[in-house]
Amino acid sequence: MEKILLFQATQVAQIKKIASAMRIRVEEVSPTQYYHKLGVLAGVLPKEEVESFTGEPPTESMMVFCGLTDKHFNAMLQKLRLDKILVTYKAVITSQNMQWNILRLYMEMERERKAYENL
Repeated sequence: MEKILLFQATQVAQIKKIASAMRIRVEEVSPTQYYHKLGVLAGVLPKEEVESFTGEPPTESMMVFCGLTDKHFNAMLQKLRLDKILVTYKAVITSQNMQWNILRLYMEMERERKAYENL
């Protein structure tokens, strides 16, 4: 199943409109779920009991692509650019990161951005 997970996104309606044209499901993830594993939220790992996150969530927005075909992935990125939809971080779920919780993914994305900016 093709799915996009959104975290702290501000242009949700526009993202859902683009995705629905491609029959891609979009889910907004609540900050209380930030201790959940990415794979659980994507529906590829079994649900687990975890405590709710009650801290201050990251201010950056993030979009995680789960199971999109190459055609849909490329079309989605192109449409986001054309419509000037801003999302700080974009990631693809992998066998490695599906075991991470959302906060770890945010930290990794921030580390990569800083490394890229220092080139």
